[in-house]
Amino acid sequence: SSGINAEYGINEITITSNVSHWQTANKPSVKYVANMHGNEIRGRGFLMKLAHYLAIMYDSDTDVKEILDTTVFHLIPTINPDGFASAARSCAGVTGRYTSDGTDMNRDFPTHWFSGSRLKFSDETKMIMSYAKQVPAVLGISFHDGALVTNYPWDGEPNTNSGKYAASPDDALYITMAKAYSLNHKSMYKTSAQCGADYFPDGITNGNKWYKVFNGMQDWNYYYNDCFEVTIELGCCKYPNDAASTFSDVWSDNFNSIFAFSKYANIGIKGRVTDFKGRLSQVSR
Repeated sequence: SSGINAEYGINEITITSNVSHWQTANKPSVKYVANMHGNEIRGRGFLMKLAHYLAIMYDSDTDVKEILDTTVFHLIPTINPDGFASAARSCAGVTGRYTSDGTDMNRDFPTHWFSGSRLKFSDETKMIMSYAKQVPAVLGISFHDGALVTNYPWDGEPNTNSGKYAASPDDALYITMAKAYSLNHKSMYKTSAQCGADYFPDGITNGNKWYKVFNGMQDWNYYYNDCFEVTIELGCCKYPNDAASTFSDVWSDNFNSIFAFSKYANIGIKGRVTDFKGRLSQVSR
């Protein structure tokens, strides 16, 4: 485990086989983060449980061994620790959602359709942006709460009204990957509204079709970092009163999904770019 910024309580866990050499290994990386909104807490516990499971099961579970021999996992259980520290136990409230300076992190990233410069980002956003450039990943997940669905880009397209489908250039692949998560979940795929009036066929949705979000993290990662990121909403209630007792259900509900989704890190061409002396080039870093 290495801190992105330990002073602020943002820590990252890197897990793979032969982990001390992960930067030079011929393996793609996945980056899974949670708790962007400090009062949405299920993903925080889920990623800590995932880290523990991967670490202890490598020698005894052939599926874990296979995925850790071919993939590098970067797990960040919370990217908004101040928000989490101030969060109130509430299914629908917003106390703790924002950073300490009042920023909604999922409205705080550069967007793919505006090239102008921003005057200010929150400290947490700047740390995550810097980290993403230093640790390139091909797949990403941001875990949230408040619904039960897998959401994929575009989240916000300026020429498409909110509630209308805004397809990215890789829409077909995104649909396939989103279904890999939702259809392996114990209930996300069910054909009924599970959180209020929202209804998501197969448990997936295009972000802009659900509701438009500008300056979101998943669009930024996809456009600027070539990282196929999705947003996973893990449950209807953001911060349940009995949060600790719900973690076992979250783990069992999402267990098959996280492994099915992670396998997509290895479907394309992979390799390293070196110079004539065999030294790893900046392109591969």
